[in-house]
Amino acid sequence: MAEMVWCQTCKTVVWAYDHQSEVDLRGICNMLKLPCPKCGDIGNFDGWASNNAYEQIKNIADDQVYDAWSAMEYVAKANKVAWEISPDCSWFKRPDDEDSIYLEFTKDLQRMIRVKETSHE
Repeated sequence: MAEMVWCQTCKTVVWAYDHQSEVDLRGICNMLKLPCPKCGDIGNFDGWASNNAYEQIKNIADDQVYDAWSAMEYVAKANKVAWEISPDCSWFKRPDDEDSIYLEFTKDLQRMIRVKETSHE
């Protein structure tokens, strides 16, 4: 199953995967109040998923669609959202981030959570 999530605020596909289990991931992202990894808006996601993305899209897309990834890119373009997915399918990593920047960011998040936990004791 192919699935992608885009932010309604910045109109950007921020996450996509072509072997995702059947689940409404955009709904989960909204319910968890996740921030958009690009613009930071909270819980404003939409998306698209299909068990047979290639077969569903290939008849209307001519030669542009040849697999699940190209089907998702085609749907993103049709919905006028930018294609800027994480290069390794992690939530907060952006396409142009070096690994060191991403790892430092996640360590900062971890420190913030730990500080919050210890301040409540």
